[in-house]
Amino acid sequence: MNNKLILVPSDFTKATYCAINHALKVASSNRSDISVLHLVSKKELLEEAKLKLATYIERFLPFAG
Repeated sequence: MNNKLILVPSDFTKATYCAINHALKVASSNRSDISVLHLVSKKELLEEAKLKLATYIERFLPFAG
């Protein structure tokens, strides 16, 4: 990990997809890493959030390099 990090908050909406796409473009131009952050309010929501974040990884990983 380098010392440049772009933090993208996620609420699993279309706006998040746009934000990740933008972050990928910025990261590629200045060699930054990207982290996606999603907070859950209840422990019961954690597994669902993990599945949705895994979907993000599958969708965006091919563009992350």
